[in-house]
Amino acid sequence: MAVALLSSLIWFVVSAVLFGRHLDYRRPRRPHRTVAKLGRVRREPPRQIPLLSRVCVICGRPLTNGESMRARVGSTCIKRYGPRYAHQVNPDHEVWVAEMVRARADQAERQARLNVEFDRATAAYPGLVAAWEAERASETGRLRRDARRRAAPMLVSSIAACLVSVVVAGFFG
Repeated sequence: MAVALLSSLIWFVVSAVLFGRHLDYRRPRRPHRTVAKLGRVRREPPRQIPLLSRVCVICGRPLTNGESMRARVGSTCIKRYGPRYAHQVNPDHEVWVAEMVRARADQAERQARLNVEFDRATAAYPGLVAAWEAERASETGRLRRDARRRAAPMLVSSIAACLVSVVVAGFFG
């Protein structure tokens, strides 16, 4: 069974190569503009973070509850005076802003390179189409198209032969 499978695989590869040799050249594709993606940047951290306190800002007693530390007031003082929330600037946000500026600069640089490549491809496109049309109009272009029409059934028959040899090898093997 392995020999049949190997021989059918070799036959398939050979016929695919022969078929591929006669492929008709396709019309060149019109260039498309590509947009550069922004590099990987972490999520934006909060601009401000709560200022925590370990002691009550009203009576000076130590705070143990996390919510009391954020409110900066103990549980008894908060009932009478209310919370005393305070915030400070998050230094991590400033680092994130610098990372974002670098990522945007890299994106702009990549976009400039992509624009240059697009402009080159757009300028070369009419010449590629003209060469393709000239090749199709030539005698070799006509011969290639005829060879492709003849080679397509050969590829289908080689695929069928591969499948039959595998099924036969599996049935009798």
